[in-house]
Amino acid sequence: MYHSKRGQKPESMEHLLYPVLVENMWGYIDRSGHLIIEPKFDNFGYFQEGLAHVQVGRKWGFIDKTGNIVIEPRFDFAWEFQEGLAAVQVEGKYGYLDKHGNYAIEPKFNNAWSFREGLARVSEQHRCGFIDKSGNYVIPPTFYDALDFYNGLAMVEVEEKWGYIDRSGHFVWEPSR
Repeated sequence: MYHSKRGQKPESMEHLLYPVLVENMWGYIDRSGHLIIEPKFDNFGYFQEGLAHVQVGRKWGFIDKTGNIVIEPRFDFAWEFQEGLAAVQVEGKYGYLDKHGNYAIEPKFNNAWSFREGLARVSEQHRCGFIDKSGNYVIPPTFYDALDFYNGLAMVEVEEKWGYIDRSGHFVWEPSR
């Protein structure tokens, strides 16, 4: 089962939909427990920015709050929309889609996560870095591991030690154990 990331802020309360499992298929209910979207999906994602990523068969796509597929299931995996873009995987590489289903950033990364504070964490050749919404590296992939930016800082791992960098990639806390 898929779960949304910790700390993610949900859509406004009056428009929240909750995934429910009925006879091995996922659908969505509202806060009152009324079935809003019939159970017809193999796996689910939470609604973010008006869309939810859902799995149909072996592929992921996106639905709106009425249950209509707005981006056809053609991806091996998909993350939720954040800051107008969603990371998707195709043939082992990750890129980013806009809400019309067009690539804003072509698939070229080994792994990719959602945008936070204008930057997205990506990995290539077993190293993490951060890109902007054009797909250009703002912070090159030099870290063994990294977490998303939070209030202007990101935790990164260098040689089994963790430190914090700012948005320019400079350490504000040198890696330590």
